[in-house]
Amino acid sequence: MTVEEIKRYMKQKKITYQDLSSSSGIPLTTLKYIFSGRTESPRIDTMQAIEHALGLDEKKPLADTIIEQVDELNLQDYNNLSEDEKRKIAEIFNATVSAFKKK
Repeated sequence: MTVEEIKRYMKQKKITYQDLSSSSGIPLTTLKYIFSGRTESPRIDTMQAIEHALGLDEKKPLADTIIEQVDELNLQDYNNLSEDEKRKIAEIFNATVSAFKKK
């Protein structure tokens, strides 16, 4: 999920940054920096911890989240890819992540 999607989810569920900090173990200041945009590229493991604390981590594979973030940057080349090409990128990324997790 993107930062904006998480913010919308938290607003809908009335979850405060303090609540999220307590449930995720991420310092409140770090969360405020991420959600205010001061931290432009939060670490993947931090975003995974946020999603896990909110119960959102099983909805989407990590690769899909990253691809959404790339897509959000509105990169023309990525936007011109077919859905099949995007799926192949996700498969390659998932295989790469799996290989790193095994180390």
